[in-house]
Formats: sequence, structure tokens, C-alpha cells
Amino acid sequence: MFIKKTHYFFLICTILSTSLHAQHAREVDKTVSGYLERINYWGEVFKTPTDYNDSLIVANDRLMSYMKATCHDPATLRYGFEKAQESGLLTVTSEDSTLRFYCWDTWLDETLHCFDALMQYATASGTKVNVISSISNLYKHGDPGSYFTDLVTVHTNTGKTVYLATDCNIAGDSKGYEVKAYTIEKDSLISIPFFKTGDKITKSIDYAYRENYTGDSTGGYHGQFNSLHFSADKSKLFLPIISNTGIMDERYYIYKFEGDMFVYKKKGEDKHDEVVK
Repeated sequence: MFIKKTHYFFLICTILSTSLHAQHAREVDKTVSGYLERINYWGEVFKTPTDYNDSLIVANDRLMSYMKATCHDPATLRYGFEKAQESGLLTVTSEDSTLRFYCWDTWLDETLHCFDALMQYATASGTKVNVISSISNLYKHGDPGSYFTDLVTVHTNTGKTVYLATDCNIAGDSKGYEVKAYTIEKDSLISIPFFKTGDKITKSIDYAYRENYTGDSTGGYHGQFNSLHFSADKSKLFLPIISNTGIMDERYYIYKFEGDMFVYKKKGEDKHDEVVK
């Protein structure tokens, strides 16, 4: 009888805990969505902020402050943020739910597109939150920031978990993409050298191109673009080839994962059944 009562007690506690987590997730989602709706509103009212006390800037600052405080809760790493995403929040999360990037368009500049972004990651000593870009970077250093589009997880031959994060920045009709390698060491998320091209080993690789212009020698409009991507088994990385005039080729620089890093092998097309030697 005692065992049954204990079982029911823990069952009830589990149900209550799950319900409370779900309620908190909805509250956080609603709050973030509300901040984003204000940003979207002021972005329409004031196409260009007039000073640092502008309502649009204040709205972005408030959302950043809220995210920095809230994301220290480890449970938020698994929140869906469905309502907030409908309002403009962009998120990418690692397969193991250990690392997540959050970003949003501040609407400070319609052409340049200035993004606020932060990273959240789990460590043995708790959940950490680091700001990647904010409006203060724009005003102090002229950095418009970027938004994250993908997050791929690989494991090295020594058992290290490496996170490959792809981000994008926009300036006029040009876009730039970069993939950077991260790992968690001693309670810190650090970038590491992970891409080898010839004798050079770097922490990231990138490319930039003129949007809507690809392929042929005339730089004609195509509407479909190659993109930086990985093969399904994550053994190959395809980096689009860009001409000196910013026109996208139909081929890629192909990198192969060799257990400790991605190594450049050759130029070619993305043939899904191809074995890169």
C-alpha cells in the first residue's frame, strides 16, 4: 500500500511539474511575441530611428534584456517559441538541445537589415547566455549583425562534439554566409579551427554574392540559388563558388570531414551519390 501511494505521489508531482513547465513556456512565448510585435509596429512607424532614445531602439533593447534574463533558465532551450516565431523570432537549435541561437530583425534599416542575436548553451555549471550582436554594436562599431540559418552537429574521432553554425548578413542586393565551428570547453562556448584549405586551417569559411544573380556569364536573373549545405550524412560540406563580380557558379568547393576537421578536396557539383576521396 505504501509503495502504491508513493507511486501515485510521484506521478502527481510529475504531472504538476509538466503542467507548470508548459504554462511557463506559453508565458515566455507570449512575452517575446509581444516585444516583437512592438518592434514590428515601431519599424513601420519610424522607418529610420532619429536618435538613441527612439521607440524602436528602446523596444529592441527591452527584448534583448528580457532574453538575456530568461534564457538562463535551462528549460527554455527546449521551448518551441511558436507564437514568437510567427512574430519574427528566428531560432536554430542543436540536435542535442545543448546550443541554441536566437535572432531578430531590429528594423533599424530596411536596406542593411540589422539583427540582434544571442547564443544560449548548457554547461555543467548551468545555462550560459552570450550576446552576439546588438544595436549598441551598430552604433559603436557599425556592425549590423546577422541571423542564423542552420546548426549542424558532428562528432570528431576523439569524441568531441562540434557545432557548425551558419549565419547570414544582408546589405542591399548582397548576401554573405559564414559557417563557424564551436565546441563547449570548461563551461565556455568557443570557436575552434575546423576547416582546412591547402595548408591553411581556419575557424570559419564564408562567401558573399549578389542576390538574384547566378550561373551564366551574363549574370542573368534565375531566382534559385545554390547554398552552403552539408550532405545528409554530414560527411561533406558544399561551399558555393562565387566569381570576382559576385555571381554564383553552379558548382561548389567540396570539403570532406576527415574525423578531426573538414578538408577541402575539389570543385564539383552536388551529386548525392558521389563519394569524395
